Amino acid sequence: MNSRQLILLQEILTLCETKAISIWVRGGWAVDFALGQITREHEDIDLFAWAKDAERLVETLEQAGFSLQQGPPPEAQRDFTKDEESIQVALVGLNETGELIVAGGPAAGSLWPQGMLGSHRGQIGETVCLIVNPLVQIELKEQYPVWRPDLPHLPKHADDIARLRERFIIQ
Repeated sequence: MNSRQLILLQEILTLCETKAISIWVRGGWAVDFALGQITREHEDIDLFAWAKDAERLVETLEQAGFSLQQGPPPEAQRDFTKDEESIQVALVGLNETGELIVAGGPAAGSLWPQGMLGSHRGQIGETVCLIVNPLVQIELKEQYPVWRPDLPHLPKHADDIARLRERFIIQ
């Protein structure tokens, strides 16, 4: 599964670069790219993109054989499948003061952590990509049970936090 997802991720990154669509890897894959190695099996691919690029992103991925799926409100997230793999692209925007916000859905306008998206890069093998700031990834993973109490806090989240803390926080 990981090798197929990594191939799809490389394809998405190349397609987005060709079309000048900014995209950041988030979730478990962002952890692995920050650490420079695959640490576990991944269920899906999670990404961030600008809401203003959503329609171009959909068109680009559909032309490449990705299938748009029903899911969260389309102004908040776009979900795709290809080769039996699931890809979720959460959409972000900026508010009037230039702060990063949730683009749509029930949490529309909510602030994302400062410094979440930027020029942080991760690498696995030959694949280099923009990733969520590793220190912010820790914050996001710690806050997930607060934001989504309806979902279980899985051991993989605690493992991700521990790995990121070990690598990026000087004790």
